[in-house]
Amino acid sequence: MALVVQASLGAVFVNLGFGKHIYDVPVENLAKMPLVAYLMNSFALLSNVLSKTSFAITLLRIPMRWMRLSVWCIIILMNLAILTSVLFVWLSCVGSQSPAKGDRCVPGMSVIKYHMFSSSKSLYCREG
Repeated sequence: MALVVQASLGAVFVNLGFGKHIYDVPVENLAKMPLVAYLMNSFALLSNVLSKTSFAITLLRIPMRWMRLSVWCIIILMNLAILTSVLFVWLSCVGSQSPAKGDRCVPGMSVIKYHMFSSSKSLYCREG
């Protein structure tokens, strides 16, 4: 369901003018675009974590106790890492249209480094 919402928001984003030259985007749409981008990113990450978790739950049927414990650890770590990425989408202070203002925002470079860490953790959980 989260993937359907994300794809729908992608269509809204394109209708607002994403992909066009900046001069071809209607001025009234420029203020709406960041919110749609933040929502789209959040739902993309949410659909990612839900699909990985649902697959990992199927692995819990493996009869070896140590394997089930390992799968539970991977589920917990992966969910924490990706859901923190969702939180950082809303707390980043990148650009003037950022949802977080003043003392409540996280510096942009810290967010980028955390997203790289989270992506590598997600890749490891998929391939590991």
